[in-house]
Amino acid sequence: MTPARKLIGYFLLLALAAYVTYAGVRRHLMSKYSPRQAGLEWMRQEYQLNDETYDQVKRLHQQYFADCEAMSAKINDVNRHLLHSRGRTKMSAGTRQMLLQQDQALCAKFEEVTLLHLQKVAALLPPDQAKRYLDDFSAGVHQQRIEHQRTLSDKVPE
Repeated sequence: MTPARKLIGYFLLLALAAYVTYAGVRRHLMSKYSPRQAGLEWMRQEYQLNDETYDQVKRLHQQYFADCEAMSAKINDVNRHLLHSRGRTKMSAGTRQMLLQQDQALCAKFEEVTLLHLQKVAALLPPDQAKRYLDDFSAGVHQQRIEHQRTLSDKVPE
């Protein structure tokens, strides 16, 4: 084998080793953080949280995430009934309206809980960061509810 071919082979092996190392490190880092953990880490950096404040925010978020899962399960149950009527029978208009009202009530409660959570978190932040935090997240909460209900109304069979 010529020295040029040995050199090319060496560089190819080096490139392969670099790629395998990169892929391994990336996979390890990706598995290290859940999306929630990544979001909390982003928040720590974005709003310049010290360790004590970060721990308090993290506890609030953990409770909020548990509340979200419970509320989402209730909303999904109502939506499942709305979107997939049982058997071959058509859902009555009264039942449809009752389920839509249940969905609206659950979504309003979810919005209320979310806004309360945002206010609790903001109370832990310095005033300028608290205002920015509320500005960043509060506006989208109501819009999400409107979009959910519009999409649901469009999909519910009549």
